[in-house]
Amino acid sequence: MLAAFAEFVRAGGAGRVAELGCGTGRVAAHLRDLELDVLGVDLSPVMIDLDRQAHPDLRFEKVASAYRWPIDEPLGVLPDLAAHE
Repeated sequence: MLAAFAEFVRAGGAGRVAELGCGTGRVAAHLRDLELDVLGVDLSPVMIDLDRQAHPDLRFEKVASAYRWPIDEPLGVLPDLAAHE
């Protein structure tokens, strides 16, 4: 499913994708391996710290709420999955 998603994003020429609720960062890392530009987002500062240690080449951000987005860049997001612009 993620490979098909990555193909869809690349075919559409979209930029960065975001994984809301990235948890362990495994999906974000897999999307990176599928050659997507990925941003991982989570509510837990502990998980974000662990993600940054496990995947230092990826960007992870802590957010207080999906409704109060502190990241100043256009992104489309879906909970627990990645989305494209």
